[in-house]
Amino acid sequence: NELSDKDWYDKGNEYRSRQDWKHALECYMRAELLNPDGPAKCARQMTEDIGLFIVADDDSDVGRAASLLRAI
Repeated sequence: NELSDKDWYDKGNEYRSRQDWKHALECYMRAELLNPDGPAKCARQMTEDIGLFIVADDDSDVGRAASLLRAI
């Protein structure tokens, strides 16, 4: 019962609406792996941009999410 890229994208949007950036990014990355040219790519980039404006230390969720993104 694998989720589709749309399912991951929608799930990411749910997290983003709650400002749960870490989980939103994880969902968008999963969606992007399934469909590199889908809407999750743009959503991930926008969420990353939002993260740049959030002051976070390395132990924060945003900091861990940023580390995940740099690893890609």
